[in-house]
Amino acid sequence: MSDYSEAIKINQQDARIYEQRAAVEMKLNDTDKALADYSEAIKLKPNEIRYYLYRSYIYETKNDIKSSMADTDRALKLDPNNQEAKSRKARLEARQAANAPLPPPPPPKSKASPAAARTP
Repeated sequence: MSDYSEAIKINQQDARIYEQRAAVEMKLNDTDKALADYSEAIKLKPNEIRYYLYRSYIYETKNDIKSSMADTDRALKLDPNNQEAKSRKARLEARQAANAPLPPPPPPKSKASPAAARTP
C-alpha cells in the first residue's frame, strides 16, 4: 500500500496507480478510500469505463443504488454495448424495483347502488 502512495507522490497524474491502490483497499475492505481513489482515477481518465464500473460496484456494496446506477449509466453512455455494464444495470434495476414503495391502495368502493346515487 505504501508503495502505491509513494508512486502517487511521484506521479499524481497516473490514473492506473490510483486504480491499483483502490484494488488493494477493496481487498482490505476500506471502501471509502477505494471510492476516493477510483474517483481520482475518473478525474484523470474520465473516459475509462472500468473505473466507473469498479466504483459502481463499491457503491452497490454500500447499498447506494442511486450512485451505483449513475456510474453504470455513465459507463453505458461511453460504450452502449458493454456487457458488464448492461448486466449491472439490469441487476440494479431489479434491486430498485424490489425496494420500490408499493402503490397506494385503490379508493374504497361505494356501497350505494348506482340507482341510489341518482336524485329524483
